Parts: sequence; structure tokens; C-alpha cells
Amino acid sequence: MEESAWKGLKRGRGRGGRRGRKAAALSDFNLEHDERAALLPRTPRRTAGDRDELPRARALLYIFLSLRFLESFAYFTLSNVFTLHLSSQFGLDDATAGTLFGLRGAVSHVYGTVLGPVVDAVGLRACLFVGFVLSALGRFWFACASTTQAVALAVYVPMAMGHSLVGCSLTIGIKRVTLPSPAAGSLSSSWGFAMAYCAAVCGIMLCGPMIDITTAVMSPAPPYQRLALITSALSCSAAVISAVALRCAPSSLIEPFVSMGPHQAASVAQRASGYCSDLTQVVCSRRFLRFCAFSVALLPGLTVLRNLDGGIFPKFMLRTFGPHVPKGTIYALNPLFALLLAPTLVSLLSKRAPWPVIRAGITISAVSPLVVSACGASLGSVVAFVLLLTLGDALYNPRMDAYAMSVAPVGREGTFAGAAAALVFLAEVPAGVLGGMLLERYCLDGHGCDARRLFGALAAFAALTPMALWSCPSLFREEASLEIAKVEGKVEGSSAARQEQKWQLERELRRKLAAEGAAGIVGGGRPKAELVALSADQDTDDELEVE
Repeated sequence: MEESAWKGLKRGRGRGGRRGRKAAALSDFNLEHDERAALLPRTPRRTAGDRDELPRARALLYIFLSLRFLESFAYFTLSNVFTLHLSSQFGLDDATAGTLFGLRGAVSHVYGTVLGPVVDAVGLRACLFVGFVLSALGRFWFACASTTQAVALAVYVPMAMGHSLVGCSLTIGIKRVTLPSPAAGSLSSSWGFAMAYCAAVCGIMLCGPMIDITTAVMSPAPPYQRLALITSALSCSAAVISAVALRCAPSSLIEPFVSMGPHQAASVAQRASGYCSDLTQVVCSRRFLRFCAFSVALLPGLTVLRNLDGGIFPKFMLRTFGPHVPKGTIYALNPLFALLLAPTLVSLLSKRAPWPVIRAGITISAVSPLVVSACGASLGSVVAFVLLLTLGDALYNPRMDAYAMSVAPVGREGTFAGAAAALVFLAEVPAGVLGGMLLERYCLDGHGCDARRLFGALAAFAALTPMALWSCPSLFREEASLEIAKVEGKVEGSSAARQEQKWQLERELRRKLAAEGAAGIVGGGRPKAELVALSADQDTDDELEVE
């Protein structure tokens, strides 16, 4: 035996020396790998039950997309007629109606800050059903209200609360079914959020023709109350779908993702303490503060799209081109071309990080009003403005949810998404206030519109966003490439949560063995940067964050 081994070693030194050294190195690596594998928990392989769960996860994704479509259809239909209804039914001026329009979106996402941890603790099924019921109640109340106080109560309590629950739950649900887990299989997070964006865009695309058709049928009476009732019926349908279709969904995907541990058997006071602790840990982390700075920087750029949805655009079209202008059809060009562009752009830019794509898209959107400012008021210039805005929207919008979820701590997505969305959608406040002020100054009803100054002022305000993102990128950018790789499944392992637990255990073993002088057994693992980025306590252990 020894003689044959000696001959083999001599042959390795001779003609096949390189091959022999490679085999020896591979043997040493396998030995070290076996020693580490004996200490670390093995990642479970996918079983037949997991393979059976893959079609259910895909079906659940289609359910979430259907719900996103219905909510988008209802929300943007009401957004397009919101200020028109307040002005025609209650005689509110442009500034007041615009302010109420802006506060509507802001209040709903302030609710998201408070209700985000509820989604983590209660689960998606209950939150979706309650959210759609509240939305249906608020929209019905809005349609039937006879005073401005009743309208404000309907908009800022049930409607805003329901919209916040639905939006947060659907975003988290899409992330859950596209995580690299046995239940998600090969579903891609980028394509999951892109499909969600397309579903929302389909809803927006249909609301334009719906507004034009209802206006023609109801003419000369205002169609706004009838449209509000239609949105309430859509929310009722979504509530029924969420209650029935999610009953057979995998519990691992729609039930609470994070075990509350001792909080489950605790008193109400202890549950409230845990709730506040979760919110405090997320809000006080450096990762969240940086994302909030990024969200605030986006606010001016987002006002262009918000004013297209229901601020400046509807009243500008009526006052410039008359009551018979197909404003809904022209508005529908935005979602139509976004639907055509988004899949192509996602495919072409799938290898690019979200940050440069978001920055380029928001820059294009911010300068799009300059088309009308340069060419004057005509249907051609308005269509060109909508198409250029659509190009920027198709670039940055599908990446926003993926970027927010990639920097969110695992298991605290609801808390993070809710708190972050409160700032992201505060864009509706300056959008509504700015839209009302600009309309009163440059586009009064019955006095004609100065389209060049109107859209020039809008572009000047929106330009603050690209100026901030291009001049100080290090202040707003979160280094989340490893987090995105984790969401996309590029990090090895069957589950992101299990993978994080694995590397956390490895760090603990390394510390323990280092104290015993045997740290080399578990050496050669992932680089420190990856260990830090994949740590399970990344939201509170900010001093370990990789710069």
C-alpha cells in the first residue's frame, strides 16, 4: 500500500504533477468542507411535498396579481375624478381640492406606518380581507356623502386605512411567493414585481376608457358619483376573492412569517410592547434612515406622475380643450405604453442594480413637462408629454418595490414597508398642494390656461429630485446588491431565512472555536462583507454594516 502510494506521488511530480496537485487540493477542500458540514446544519433538500407546493405558490402569485389589478382599477378611477367631484359637488376651489387630494394619499400611508407590524403579526389573509372591506365602505361613503365633513371622514378613515393595508399586504405577499424557497421554486422576484407592476398598469389603463364611457352615458350630468360607486363594487369583489381564494393557500406564505415567541402567550400590554419594539428597531436603524432620505429626495420627481393621476391633468384638459376632450383615453396612453415597455425594460436591465435604473427613470419623468412648456398647449404636445413620462415611469416604478424589499430586514418587511411608504407617498401632499396652486395661478376656470408656465413650473419643482440624486448619491444610496442577490435566489440555499440562520450559527461557532484556539476548522467561509450583509440582525446591528 505504501509502495503504491509512493509510486503515485512520483507520478504526480512527473508528467501529471499539475493534475495530482489539483486532486490533492480538492481532497483537502473536501475534508475541510466535511469538517464544517459536521458542525453546521445542512440545508434541507427539496422534497416531493415542496415540489407540490410550487404550483400553489404560482397560483397564489396570480391571485395577488388579480387583487392588485382590482385595487389599481378602483384607486386610480377615484383619483382621476376626486378633485372634479369636490369642485362640482361641493364648490371647492382648486387649492382646497388639491390639498384634500394630496392628504388622501399621505394619510393612507401614515396608516401604513402604524399598521405595517400588524401585517407581520396577523398574516396576509386577514389583512387583505379587512383592507378591501374598509376600502369598499370608504368609497361607498364618499359617493353618498352630502357634506365636506362626511367626505373627509370617509376619505381619511376607512378609505385610507383600507388602502394602506391592501398595498402593504400585496407587496409583502409578492415577495413571499418569489423568495428562493421550496415553496417558491424558480419564481423570480424581479419578474414577480414586474408582473405586479403590469397588473397595476392594466387597472390604470382600463380606468381611462371607463371614465370616458361613463361621462358620455351620464352626460350632461356629472358622472363622478356613479364612478365612485363602481370603485366600491370593485373593492367588494376583491374582498370576496381574498376570502375565498386564499383559504387553500400554503400557510407558510400567508400566515405570520415571524414567530412572535413569548408574545403569543403574553398579555395585551406585552404584545403592545413588542409591537412598539419592532417599530422602534426598524425606524431607528441606519438602513431605514438612509432609505427615508432617499424617499424624501424622490418626492419632487414623483409629483409629475401624481398630477397626471388626478392633480393638474384632468382640470387642465377640461379647461383647455373643452368638456368633450377624451381625457381618459389620453390618460390611458400612460399605462398602455408602460405595459408594453415594462417587460422589455426589465428583461434588458435585469442585470443592473436598481439604483441607476431608478435614478435614470426619475430624471426622465422630471423633465417630461418641458415638452408642453416648449411646444405649447396642443393634443400632440400633451401626448408627447405623456409618452415621455411613461418611459421614465416604466424604468423606475417596477424597481421601487423590489428596492424597498431588498433593503428591508427579513421578517420585518411589513414594518419597514409601512414606515417607508409613509414617506414615499407623502409625494401626494406636495403634488396636490402644488397642483392646486399652479391651477389657480396659470389655469383658472373660464380664464384660459397658460400651459407653458404651468408645465414649466411643474418641471422646475420636479427637477429637484435628479439634482439631489446625481449630486449626492452616497447620501441616498443603500448598498443592497447582496440583499438583491438574496431575493433573486443567487445566494445558495433553499431559503433566505435558513441561509441567514446558517451563517449566523457559523459566526457563533467561529467565535467559540477561536476562544479554544481552533478557529481554523470553520475558516474559509464567506467573506466578512457577505457575512455582515446576510446577518439576521442587520436592522439593529448597524455598526457591522458594510460601507
